[in-house]
Amino acid sequence: MRRLMVAAVAGGLLAVAIPGAAGSAHATEVLKDLTCSGPVTLTFKNPVTDAAASNSYTVEGSLDDCYSAAGTNSNVDHGTISSVGTGTFSCVSYHPFSGTATFTWYDVNNRNLGRTTVSFQGGEKGNSGGSEVTNDETGITDVTSTLLPLNSYQGSFDLSGITGSCDTGVTALTGKHEVDFSLASL
Repeated sequence: MRRLMVAAVAGGLLAVAIPGAAGSAHATEVLKDLTCSGPVTLTFKNPVTDAAASNSYTVEGSLDDCYSAAGTNSNVDHGTISSVGTGTFSCVSYHPFSGTATFTWYDVNNRNLGRTTVSFQGGEKGNSGGSEVTNDETGITDVTSTLLPLNSYQGSFDLSGITGSCDTGVTALTGKHEVDFSLASL
């Protein structure tokens, strides 16, 4: 079975320690402001086949499992994601992609808490199994975001379904999107 290496977007856990400045007596730590996951659908503008071609995509979905380890955003219960991006995609080769995602956040009573916008760069991290896609994206949230401004962003996408085939063209992917927003603090 041929391995599907279509680059797709979404979130993951940031496991980065940022060292303090040289000669500093203080270490810098990463505070996990918000971690969420949920189902998304990625739709390609043009079907993806074995032939590498420039393409664009959209991602729509919900983030229904949110947690703030640092406690700074513990009022966020769930959210939505709307993302657009571009890249060169193929079923048989790796190519990077980039895009912009907008997250809208809600509390347990479904009250709107604000938005977060992030521009990201990504790439496929693929699994060795046939037709499996795992991807990674990173970026910094926009300073104008009403929630989580200037946070580091990490996202990943774990494939659960494919619409189409590499022979006829893959038109959409479904999967679980995981996102992590973190802020460095002295």
